[in-house]
Amino acid sequence: MPALAASTAVRPVGAQTPEACAQAAEDTQVLRDAGNLLEARRRARVCQADVCPRPIRSDCERWLAQVEASTPTVVIRVEDASGRDRADVAVSLDGAPLVSPLDGFAVRVNPGKHLLVLRPKGQPELRQELLVAEGEKNRRVLIVLPPPAPDTKGNVRGDSDDRRPTSDALPWVFGGLAVIGFASFGYFGITALSKKNDIEGNCGRQHACPDSDRQSLFRSALAADISLGVGLGAAVVGTVLFLRAPSGSTMTVAPTKSGVAATYALRF
Repeated sequence: MPALAASTAVRPVGAQTPEACAQAAEDTQVLRDAGNLLEARRRARVCQADVCPRPIRSDCERWLAQVEASTPTVVIRVEDASGRDRADVAVSLDGAPLVSPLDGFAVRVNPGKHLLVLRPKGQPELRQELLVAEGEKNRRVLIVLPPPAPDTKGNVRGDSDDRRPTSDALPWVFGGLAVIGFASFGYFGITALSKKNDIEGNCGRQHACPDSDRQSLFRSALAADISLGVGLGAAVVGTVLFLRAPSGSTMTVAPTKSGVAATYALRF
């Protein structure tokens, strides 16, 4: 970081007088030569005032144009680990606030070595050294934030709850699918058994069974088999996912008059 000598400190100027104009013109040259172009720009604008003598105004206009051309500008961009732009970041330069939040506009800085400090919302601050060349304009400074650190339970911390991994709900999705599969197996199994008894009764009396009855029995039995397979597969997958999921979530299943009621609770 550039450290300006004490001799470059600007003395306060009161009302716009010829003496104040001369002082501002002198300050402009001293600050420019010391590399403090931002303050030199401010002082050059002072000695451009109409109350200043014309020779001083002419010099200050020329110096201001030189300082404007030499003053570098930077555009700060911040992305998270996924490549998404982050605007909720406060940025300071050499200990002084620079921009907050990020807006995508270029900002003037002095040439030289600087220390950028970024304070993204919900994450630790990040420091980065920056070397800016004189006359450099609209330099893109891209900083990529590291991934959020996981908490004690292994969950990744995010800025809001809507970034919680959706895998927490997968065991219950497969559990619900298993319940549907078993219920469907029971329905089609009972239906197939009933049709089988009807066919056997009719065949025993009539010594013949219509093909339509046999086909209906086959379809019901096939649906029962498929439902059982779906129920068993979903139950296995749901159990594996549940055992591998982090603790902190519970599900309660209880029978009711109209079927089954399930309650899912997640502790934060």
